Amino acid sequence: PDTSDLSIGTATLDAGTFTDTLATLDVTGTATFNLGTDAKLAFANSSAIDWTGGTLNLTGTLIPGGPNGSLRFGTTSSGLTDEQLLLITAPGFTAFDLDANGYLIATAVTGYSTWQTANGTAQAPNQDHDNDGVANGIEYFLGGNTNTTGLTTLPEVANNLGTLSITWTKSATYPGTYGTNFWIETTDTLTGTWTTETVGGNVTIVGNNVTYTFPAAPRRFARLVVANL
Repeated sequence: PDTSDLSIGTATLDAGTFTDTLATLDVTGTATFNLGTDAKLAFANSSAIDWTGGTLNLTGTLIPGGPNGSLRFGTTSSGLTDEQLLLITAPGFTAFDLDANGYLIATAVTGYSTWQTANGTAQAPNQDHDNDGVANGIEYFLGGNTNTTGLTTLPEVANNLGTLSITWTKSATYPGTYGTNFWIETTDTLTGTWTTETVGGNVTIVGNNVTYTFPAAPRRFARLVVANL
């Protein structure tokens, strides 16, 4: 076992097929762990470490859960904070957490076809399988892989001391990314040109909440677009 603390910034750690036990993990930049088949890295409880400014992307072969899982943090489910878990990404997985023994677990992303099966339809994302006025793509975005047959409730505009906003809550199992698979468009007139809003402007994404904050204007229309599923 290696008792050293590991700090990684904007770099890639090629774990190969190694099995190693380390002390705490600190992530300070855009970090990547490339996990080979049967790679196993066991860290000490790292919940007291500040990962501010860091993200951890897991590539290669991620095996969630124990006792043969790829990553472990301590020996209980409190080895990472909720905030740290939100900074972890991996292709094909979402909703990261730790099991009772500290092993990293995640939900495998199965895609739009699973949603179609759950809802008994072969319709495309721009159609409306249950005739509730909400397109299949939007229902998939909001419901993930769960069954969403029937009325789908859409978010309402919130008023916080005169500041108006609208928040769509993305399902934890929805695999898309903003600007590629979904985005928010706005216009001042329903017959005019719709403009795609960028994250960092009037769009903020916190966890699974995608929020558009309306600027001070006589009127503004906003819509969520889901495509390229």
